[in-house]
Amino acid sequence: MQHNNYRQALGDLYSITHSISVNSHMRDFHIHNEYEIMFVVSEGVECIVNNTHYKIPANSLIIFNNMDLHRTIEPQDREYDRYVLYFRPEYIDYLSSKRTELLECFLYRPFSDPYVVPLTDEEASHMRSLLDKAIKVKQQDENDYGYDLSVRIALVELLIYVNRHYRAHNGISNTHIDPEYQQVYTVINYIYSHLEDELSPDDIAQKLYINRRFLSQLFKKTTGLTVGEYVTKCRIMRAIDYLSKDMRIDDVCSAVGFNNLSHFSRTFKKHMGVSPKKYQIQALGEKND
Repeated sequence: MQHNNYRQALGDLYSITHSISVNSHMRDFHIHNEYEIMFVVSEGVECIVNNTHYKIPANSLIIFNNMDLHRTIEPQDREYDRYVLYFRPEYIDYLSSKRTELLECFLYRPFSDPYVVPLTDEEASHMRSLLDKAIKVKQQDENDYGYDLSVRIALVELLIYVNRHYRAHNGISNTHIDPEYQQVYTVINYIYSHLEDELSPDDIAQKLYINRRFLSQLFKKTTGLTVGEYVTKCRIMRAIDYLSKDMRIDDVCSAVGFNNLSHFSRTFKKHMGVSPKKYQIQALGEKND
């Protein structure tokens, strides 16, 4: 499937907005380094995530990690009411505990549909109050005493609430995060920061002192992907970023861990529907329009 898309640069560790618009500009497919939560208040919104099309019920959460290629299609000729929250995982991940993994809804994905979580009217009302509180806190003077902690506390409250409903919607019953799953999160972070290196399951297991067979089974169970599939997906998404910045294709190839240009081109086309060169021409042409 062919997409016009790009990696969006947001430039902030954490942002949250509430917007209401009518017939606003339709966004292209995009990804970004930040994790994203959308709370869609309006009816009639549609979303495409990783080639799957969703009709979004009113009062629904949509959850994207930094590898989810996505696009929202807004309702026409009526209000589009939504909250959008972005944050870098490093901004918040150290606040997780053994019982509460704040990034679980972004990383624990052994389900066919991990993106959309509909809320009841009562749940949606509480979600709006948490979001409005977080916006109010974020808008305070950053020089005020306790500002940094107040902002993070409001975000933590939001993530706890989102994860509770993510768990309920997907039937996650355990009350704490098994230490084994913490290892998967460690592996994901390692992959994302070492894409230019050799990243076979054997190499990753050796670097992180994890049994290779155990790693493969647990990674598939947690993410829904094999280690190899996840590495390839990350590399393609990183390649999109570099191609959109007009980097030479052979440099992109080596920068994302492909040692062979023809293999890189075949893999990219398999996932994106076009060659790296054609994708780059399209992406740069859109920027210049």
